[in-house]
Parts: sequence; structure tokens; C-alpha cells
Amino acid sequence: MSKDQNSSDSSFDPSKARTHLQTWFPKLDSEKIERLLEFQGEILRQNQALNLASSQSSKSIELYHIADSIHAFDVIRPHFAPNAPCYDLGTGAGLPGIVFAVLSPQDRFVLVDQDEKKIAFCQSVVGKLQLPNVSVLRADIEALPELSIQTAVCRSLGPLSRSLILARRSLSMGGK
Repeated sequence: MSKDQNSSDSSFDPSKARTHLQTWFPKLDSEKIERLLEFQGEILRQNQALNLASSQSSKSIELYHIADSIHAFDVIRPHFAPNAPCYDLGTGAGLPGIVFAVLSPQDRFVLVDQDEKKIAFCQSVVGKLQLPNVSVLRADIEALPELSIQTAVCRSLGPLSRSLILARRSLSMGGK
């Protein structure tokens, strides 16, 4: 999205969102901020049809979703398994996986969800943002190959206990 392009949601102010991200994350370069704003615009454009974010959180996606994912990345990144992709289980709108991919183009990410429409949304965003480090997989988490995942994140999959039960078969020994 260009700096002046608006989404179909009239409450989205790219300038305000840009200022927020620049203030909150001064080390984030302008290219990454613009990609994150484009992602935010895509979520807002498709939100009503796909239910990507709640009506309350969609008013400030840069706060409720983007900033949240950036903070999580700073904590989680040091624990990524070397030379292995990080799986975003139950990715939904691509959060936090797409944000992680923008922040860390040298790492690989696999976005996993069973919802066909949300997977199509993620594939579209990955293409628009030109993220060659992201793969999108439509799958049931419980059907992923046994012991195939070394690093995984899940943000909106459900309570932690449920998320761990769903992923337990796929996580490798020592997986994080």
C-alpha cells in the first residue's frame, strides 16, 4: 500500500499507524514498516468477508496484532531451531507468521490453517508482500507429519493446553 492509499475501512489512517510503529519500534526500518502497513491494510480490506480480526481489535490492528507480534518475535526469535522453519499453527490472518517473516527475511516460516479462505488470504498477502521465506499450508494441525516441527508458534489457536494437545504429535523431541 502506498503511503496515501486508504483501505476500504475508513477508520484506517496509514499515517497514524506508521507514526505508531515508528514511535514504538524506532529500530524498525521504513521498508519493514511499509510492508507491515500493507499487511494491515489487507487485513482490513478482507476482514468483513473473512472474519480475520474482531471488530474491536480491527480499529487498531497496529496495536492489537502487529505490535503484539513484533514483541513476541523479540522474545521467541532467539529460540528458533537453526536451519528449520518456524511453523505458525492456526495462523488465521497470518499472525504472527507474516509479521515474523517481514522482520526476519533470513528465516523460513510455514503458515498452517485448515480454513481454506484464510489460507487463500495468507497466500495472497505472501504474494503481495513478496515474502519468499513463507510457505502456506492448508492442513489440520493434528495431521502434520509426526515429529516434523522443531519450532512452532500459535497466537489465536486457543488455550495453551489445547494448542499443545493439537501439536504434540508433530513437535520433535526438544521442539520449542
